[in-house]
Amino acid sequence: MADPSILAMMFDQPPTEAIKALDQRKIKPSGSWFEIKDHGHNRSFGVAQMAQLDLLQDVQDSLRRALSAGLTLKDFVTDLTPRLQAAGWWGKTKDGKQLGSPHRLTTIYQTNMQASYMAGRRTELLAATDTHPNWRYEAVMDRRTRPSHAALNDRVMPANDPAWDSIFPPNGYRCRCRVSPVSASEEGVNVQSSRGKLSTETVTVGRNGETADVSVLQLDGMSKPFRVDAGFNAAPGQQITQQFLNKAAIADPVAAANIIRNLTKDPQALDQLTKDFKAFADPILTQVPLPGQPSTRLRLNGSFMHIGAIPVDVIQALAAMGKPLKSAVISVRDEDVVHANRPDKHKHVSRSWYLDMPKHVIAPQAVLADNSKGDGSLLFIYPMAGNSRTKIVVKTDVQVTTKINGKKEKIETNVVRTVQEVNVTDLTSSLYVLLTGVI
Repeated sequence: MADPSILAMMFDQPPTEAIKALDQRKIKPSGSWFEIKDHGHNRSFGVAQMAQLDLLQDVQDSLRRALSAGLTLKDFVTDLTPRLQAAGWWGKTKDGKQLGSPHRLTTIYQTNMQASYMAGRRTELLAATDTHPNWRYEAVMDRRTRPSHAALNDRVMPANDPAWDSIFPPNGYRCRCRVSPVSASEEGVNVQSSRGKLSTETVTVGRNGETADVSVLQLDGMSKPFRVDAGFNAAPGQQITQQFLNKAAIADPVAAANIIRNLTKDPQALDQLTKDFKAFADPILTQVPLPGQPSTRLRLNGSFMHIGAIPVDVIQALAAMGKPLKSAVISVRDEDVVHANRPDKHKHVSRSWYLDMPKHVIAPQAVLADNSKGDGSLLFIYPMAGNSRTKIVVKTDVQVTTKINGKKEKIETNVVRTVQEVNVTDLTSSLYVLLTGVI
């Protein structure tokens, strides 16, 4: 169970995580709102009828300033209005399409601020599922609240219920709903499941027959079904950020390992982390010469990224042996990508297996302590046909320099050095100590 003080230190998410979520959405020009819908909202930043990249960047920059400095809606509108007017993106077009207006900027501000804060909120909630395994949907419950959102108010479902992947707020333009954690010890809570209660409807949203999927949820006892607005059929912020893992690297290893495990249990969060690793490692791999090709000078800059955590039982086993780890986090440096994939490396794994590293490190078949070199390395073992196994060699307690809250700091982490095939008999030496699992 995570120490509450550790959670308080690590997961003061908004506005830091809110800003990160906004920054990770790539600028995308669009003609209509339905060109960027559902999961597209998580990956892209766009404003309907706005095609100019410079204007989109202005809007996103203004939102970022609003998040960073705590600016009000009035500040945001005052900041952005003259620039949009000077660029001609104001009023209505000849064919009646609405461009900029105070009402339009209000919608842009409220929708994006809510989505960014909820992205940070989801990361925070996922981190605390050991102590708070259930989530409660909360609507504002005033005259402006959508009736279907009010119908879901105060309903509780497990944090891992698949419905949250489509109904986590915001669930429409100007949606003010939120989700709160529910502890395992809270009494009188009716925890419900969406199984058999969640469906998808396809609705027409465009003049030319364009469609969007809408999630519909009706739990037992609800007066009416809950419906996500068209275009909002995906939860915000399901990525695990590197800033978040930087914080985990300096936290208590057991608490951090538990928290990261909870986060990576979310399939979409794990998929995003894997995509991030591929984006990091693939350009480096393209520089590594194939067997038989001449060596070349590689362009490395000391970059690295975090990809997961050492399992809790391994951390505890090492501590019992008098070898406590300084950090739970597992990382890969650019030099490690080259080392694991260099042409003379014996039986290294396929490129596709290597690029799926975040998915592998969370589920080893066994973990061994390697006492042969005295460097505290761990072997993560994975099944293969016959007597073959795949091993990931993780060197422990390696110091790297990174930025935490904008400041350069040195942290201890554990780095993946080698990934290759081995014979199972090579793992039975007395130099290896089985910490968990079966070889």
